[in-house]
Formats: sequence, C-alpha cells, structure tokens
Amino acid sequence: MYATGGNGSGDGRSNEFRTVAQSYRDGFGSQGYWSYMQLTSPNGPGDLADLGVGLQNRGLGLFTAQGKLEYPLTARLTSSTTAGWLQTAARNPLNGSKGIGTEVGEMFTYDFGGGLKLDTGSAVLFTGDYYRPAPGAAKANTLWEAFARLQLEF
Repeated sequence: MYATGGNGSGDGRSNEFRTVAQSYRDGFGSQGYWSYMQLTSPNGPGDLADLGVGLQNRGLGLFTAQGKLEYPLTARLTSSTTAGWLQTAARNPLNGSKGIGTEVGEMFTYDFGGGLKLDTGSAVLFTGDYYRPAPGAAKANTLWEAFARLQLEF
C-alpha cells in the first residue's frame, strides 16, 4: 500500500482515505482498521495505545508491505501471524528519516460459541529512525505489547 499523504482537498472535496470514524487520538488524520498491525495502527484487540500511523500519516504519506497468515489449530482455536514493514513517503522534517520500522505479531482467537470470542496475543515493533526526535539522537526503544480481549458479538 502506498499513499502520498497529501489531502488533495479543494473546492469542498477531499481525496483523503477514510475507512472508519476517527478516534480521539487521531488528530493527525489517522484512520481506523485498515492494517494487520497492532502497535503502529488501530487494530481491534490490541488497540490500546497504538502509534496512530495512518494512511496520510501526518501529511508524510505511507509505504507499507504487510502480510497475515491465519490458520486453525483446532475447531475452536485460530492462530494469526502478522508481519509488516512501514516507512513514510516523505522524510520526517524533525530528523530526515523515512523508516518507521518492522512489526511482527501473533494472535490466538478462541471461539466459545454463541458469539463469544477471546483474542490474546502480542506484537513487537523494531523501530526505525523515523521516531528519533532529532538527527543524531538515540534510536527509539523497541516496543512490545501483550493484549487480550473478551468480546460478545450479537
């Protein structure tokens, strides 16, 4: 997926990507459930304190390659393995970098039946230089997340 980050707006119209309603932390134009990743973008069970990387990405755009392998382990238990590489289309004006990082994750979903499911998993983001506050500053720490969600759908 590739997006320039420009909003293309004018004369009362916008060419921006809009997938779902924005949340309170999306003041930079980030959209909701478009990604397989847990730490960099909003994604269901792990959507607690994601980094809010959106398709416009604060006007810097986004270039990402992501994959997901989902397979049943038993009749009620499913495994989802995800991986993604992310970078901006334009350089971060604070440090000149494009590299957001590489994220991998694993999630297990247990279906109790009757619409009740338990999702558990973890994800890690090996951060790129995009998150440095200035050129030459220390690299941002690797981010880890463990999550669980019990949800009844009806």
